Amino acid sequence: RCLAQSYQMCGRARCPTCRRPVRVDYDQEKGCLSFAPDTTEELSDADLAEHRQLAATRLLEQARPAQRRLLEAYGESRPELRGLSCKNPDELQSTEVGGVGEIVEEMVLRMSKRSRSITATPSARMPPCVCGNELVRMQSQRRYEMLLRSLVPDCPDDSQHPLFQNMVSELVSRNVIVCDMCSHPIDMQAGVWMCKTNDLTILHAMFYDVCDRCLIRHACWLDRRCVPDT
Repeated sequence: RCLAQSYQMCGRARCPTCRRPVRVDYDQEKGCLSFAPDTTEELSDADLAEHRQLAATRLLEQARPAQRRLLEAYGESRPELRGLSCKNPDELQSTEVGGVGEIVEEMVLRMSKRSRSITATPSARMPPCVCGNELVRMQSQRRYEMLLRSLVPDCPDDSQHPLFQNMVSELVSRNVIVCDMCSHPIDMQAGVWMCKTNDLTILHAMFYDVCDRCLIRHACWLDRRCVPDT
């Protein structure tokens, strides 16, 4: 969390003890983060912004195969989810994707309630995030509203306020939120699965979102074996 906070405040992850820059990578073999001194020299504001974006992109790309495997294992262990989509998710219309996403959410919540009644410590009730927490689904509109409130804390409280709606529309028009699995803008006619850790980990210090289409592809599509290992 300290690394994430320093990254957000000054654009670089810094050791909480000595305050020196730290390079963070995701070790795909060990399935965890690795840390090393960051030997990059002090950067100008412009270079720092680029460095920050490159560091976030690098971590996401390094962790992407692990996230895919987690979702596949989640689907394999839950027969109720497998086969919900017999078509390639890329061939589904937006409304179809959203419909399947809603079914997945309902089934996951139902299984979660059942597992809580069976054991006090159920494992991975919700789809897992590569950081170790869980993904929760929401409509894309709500996700943009959450983003706006995090970016502009003094925005109108009422989501129906014209100014609030205009500000959300501006973010949507710029495709500010993209899926961290496929890098495509989230579909406003479908949903998005957001990590409950939010931005409190250096692994995804700018939040973590998985679109309905990607979750269906990796957890629910029977023929996902032909998807390239990216």
